[in-house]
Amino acid sequence: MVFKLAQQAEGHWRKLNASELIVKIIEGVQFVDGEMHQAA
Repeated sequence: MVFKLAQQAEGHWRKLNASELIVKIIEGVQFVDGEMHQAA
């Protein structure tokens, strides 16, 4: 039953905006007011 509920919900999910930036966040790049800032 949980599997079927998850399948149903999956149809309503959407792709994240700027999903390519998630890699940069994982790498530790800082973002301030939407702008990338490298650590000094």
